[in-house]
Amino acid sequence: MTRQVRRIPNPSFEYRFSGNSDLAAEYFFDPTDALIYAAKRWGGRECSLQAMLASRELGYLRDPAFVLPGLKAPSFEVRLATIACLAFLWSDEGTSRLKDAALHDHEPGVRQSALWAYAFAGGADARSLFYKAVSDDPNHLVQEFARQTLRMDSWWQA
Repeated sequence: MTRQVRRIPNPSFEYRFSGNSDLAAEYFFDPTDALIYAAKRWGGRECSLQAMLASRELGYLRDPAFVLPGLKAPSFEVRLATIACLAFLWSDEGTSRLKDAALHDHEPGVRQSALWAYAFAGGADARSLFYKAVSDDPNHLVQEFARQTLRMDSWWQA
């Protein structure tokens, strides 16, 4: 795990048994790396696929502002990679744009991935978005994905 999740030394570290937990942590872990690691190791098919895509594309980049323009790319491959990255770079702007992609992208595979990514990134009304996809999405594969995902206990299982 140590090679896959970046550790950052805590400049305020005193000693492990300090009464203050902020001073007892020798290292901080990069949250994006930790999410990607967990998704690859314990996630379902969609979860681990998007984690693999995100880890290849992101490298050390952690600012969603540099990722968001990819949602406007003409290539669906670029849009898919962007969606995977935004799933693990949690931000309000990213979550909002994932919802838009889930509702309005012209490519069914992109809509499906954006549905999952929106839910994984903590989208407030994710369940209702999945119900909307079941009833309103023009593609039967997206409808079926949404239907199956709604039966799962968590977004990690998808």
